[in-house]
Amino acid sequence: MSLDYHELPDGVHGWLFLPVVMVYDLPLKDRPFELFREAHFYSEVAGRWITIPKSYRTDYFSIPRPWRWIFNRVGRGRNSALLHDWLCDSRPPWCDYKLAADIFEEAMKMSGVRSWRVKEYTWAVKRFGPKF
Repeated sequence: MSLDYHELPDGVHGWLFLPVVMVYDLPLKDRPFELFREAHFYSEVAGRWITIPKSYRTDYFSIPRPWRWIFNRVGRGRNSALLHDWLCDSRPPWCDYKLAADIFEEAMKMSGVRSWRVKEYTWAVKRFGPKF
């Protein structure tokens, strides 16, 4: 599916279509969540559309086992994690790990995640996430 994007009015950003996933009975290390259709996110931070292709697989948040009781892997911010995973895996030439973390933070805020929780997750992504 190819979309013709138009300029958005100032202040308008976010998901064109909310991501829809299929869940497989697999261990988390095998990324059991698969995108059912393309997902499109407009980031003001990056100033561009980001397209995640159909069939992309994620584990949402990659949280070490000792911390899973604190952080919800499939909570409100899961689409932000999907977006961050895609940026880290695809490593587009216009994006480095710092920008990916900033886009993740933007998407978390838009998802309605509480501000203190956004700060926690963003700190963890910047501190422990992949560097590229």
